[in-house]
Amino acid sequence: MAVGVWAWTEKDTFNNLSRLTNVALDPAFILILVGTVTFIIGFTGCVGALRENTCLLAAYAIFLALLLLMEMGAGVLGFIFKDWIKSQATGGFQAFIIHYREDPDQQNLIDWIQEDWAS
Repeated sequence: MAVGVWAWTEKDTFNNLSRLTNVALDPAFILILVGTVTFIIGFTGCVGALRENTCLLAAYAIFLALLLLMEMGAGVLGFIFKDWIKSQATGGFQAFIIHYREDPDQQNLIDWIQEDWAS
């Protein structure tokens, strides 16, 4: 979570809110979101075990079960809709290429894909 907030401050997102147009594709936002979810799950498990609070431990178990079910569902849906996902990814990368010079994170992503994934 801290790395995502740091990345947003480095990109000056907080002072220039017009950059929040593609917030769902921003790697810094994804880091903040994943960090927040991880913190909440870890906090409920840690405090629940420390205080022997059955309510927090039950919430921890439910969070982990939901996370497991979501991962399994994403895997099944990814297998079923692989052609649709491939076309969406192609369209997304083409949009990244159009806006290549506007965002340094997108520029680094495209460069990394071309350097490491090119056959």
